[in-house]
Amino acid sequence: MQGFGRKLPGAAPRCLAAMLTAVGPASALAGSCPGTGDCFVANGTPGCNDAKCCSTVCAVDPFCCDTEWDDICVGEANQLCAGGTCGPSCNKINVECLVGNPEYDNRLPVGQLVEGGEAFCTVWIVAAPNIVMTNQHCTAGTIAGYSARFNAECDACEGGTMKTTASYAAVELLYENAALDFALIRLEGDPAAAWGVAAVDDALPMVGQAIYEIHHGDGLVKGYDAGQITSVNIPGTCVPGTLAEIGVSAVATGGASGSPIFSTITQCVTAICHCGPPCAAGWGVPMSFIWPDALPHILAAGGVPSSCGAEPPCPWDCDGSGDGVVGIDDFLAVLAQWNQAGVSCHF
Repeated sequence: MQGFGRKLPGAAPRCLAAMLTAVGPASALAGSCPGTGDCFVANGTPGCNDAKCCSTVCAVDPFCCDTEWDDICVGEANQLCAGGTCGPSCNKINVECLVGNPEYDNRLPVGQLVEGGEAFCTVWIVAAPNIVMTNQHCTAGTIAGYSARFNAECDACEGGTMKTTASYAAVELLYENAALDFALIRLEGDPAAAWGVAAVDDALPMVGQAIYEIHHGDGLVKGYDAGQITSVNIPGTCVPGTLAEIGVSAVATGGASGSPIFSTITQCVTAICHCGPPCAAGWGVPMSFIWPDALPHILAAGGVPSSCGAEPPCPWDCDGSGDGVVGIDDFLAVLAQWNQAGVSCHF
């Protein structure tokens, strides 16, 4: 297994670089544009049959003209070209479908981590005015040339086009913890004033707890997927040496690394996306382990985090429903977690 986001050293990244306001002709690629295949189908040949779309995509992702027009090129065409369909990776839900729900507000602090124009991981604002969190495997000791881009999302529930984005340069790598796979980065300016701060839930997670993820899979527009926590207290299952991992049924993929996993009950970040196979359920690192280490560094850097303000659930309501009712399902949840350390339901 690998982390969801970091591109391999020395490899050309294959993800959408940006929604460009203007893309000039790519003269070096002129021989491949126009090609012969459909721009919105993986045609298996270099380039596609719409010269403008072909040049636009290949200016962002030369692989599409140098080698072949594959599924990633199609995704880029959908977001960059007229006639495309704006949408996230892995057939996830456009966040614009969440209007009127608390999940819609929680999408705002989530952004792309960008290097050299290429989005490759996800960040989220953890403290005002300008501190974001992501995975340590997305930074690996450096933020040279990094920036964070917010509002990269579709303007409609079905299709639409990408909204206007805002980027902030990364100016300081505040702290990293490889054993818990998280990193804190300071951005320029005050992005929290525009995009808000995601509140943190540092309570111990529990099996069956309803969760959802908001992230930029494959470096594309923001997507949403819901699920539940499937396992807890599984250190080093996905990445050896990780001190704490939880299993989640929500689907993620490359580019999702570092994204927030929200508790549906509290609407606060209960874990960060960490590792797993493409377009499949994966693993996260719980905030119950991250927060005690992260918070002192955030406060020392002048950051102002947001604590989870929801009422705590009934301590014996262990089935993850949050209904405040103790019944047979809660008893079975306790039995399932019996004699395990680091779980929230115990006697």
